Amino acid sequence: ENTRKNLELALTQPNAQLYFTAKEVPLYRYMDQPGLSAFRYYLWVMENMRRHERFDPLAIPQALIHKGQELTKLSEGIKSTEFWVAGAFDNLIGQIRYVSNNSRMSDRVKNQLKEELHAVLDKLLKNILSEQTKEGKAYQMVLCNYLTLSDGALLEIGPNHSEVMFSYGSINYMKSSNPSIVEAFRRGLRYHKLEGQTIDALEQATAHEFIESIREKVNAL
Repeated sequence: ENTRKNLELALTQPNAQLYFTAKEVPLYRYMDQPGLSAFRYYLWVMENMRRHERFDPLAIPQALIHKGQELTKLSEGIKSTEFWVAGAFDNLIGQIRYVSNNSRMSDRVKNQLKEELHAVLDKLLKNILSEQTKEGKAYQMVLCNYLTLSDGALLEIGPNHSEVMFSYGSINYMKSSNPSIVEAFRRGLRYHKLEGQTIDALEQATAHEFIESIREKVNAL
């Protein structure tokens, strides 16, 4: 809820910007996909309730799915720079494989998740090559060999209002506006901007290679 409010506030500021470090694919990249969103909430339930039930997307309350869709839409309305590593999808793909291999997911549902992953990749490639989010805001990807920063985000809402968000658990973020933490995160981003490779319309071959390498992993599920 706090994340949603911060994003809504950022949308009112013309110079707001979102920076995201993606050792693992950011939640807002796929929470608009009903099956993948339901799968994320399913993992949260398994983690917190220590239950080992079969995954049924229809068992997840629609109110939660709508919240995920709202998060994605809000994030697409803000100027964004994402710092990725090549294996950012590996953990999510591995989670799907594990649940499937342990007979907690039907082949039909697994195929649905695969189709949705391809849709996520389609949109990501479009963002990279158009250098825009779905809502027409400036977008940039920096592909890194590694990231020293934890999975998280820096949301610059205004000149004197910034929030750092660190991912923990399946769907949760810990937030801080402490100036020392914000500046430390900024330093890390500056370092990776220098060390990484900016992927845009001029780097189409690299962009397609990055996306296709992930598609191969999805197809292997």
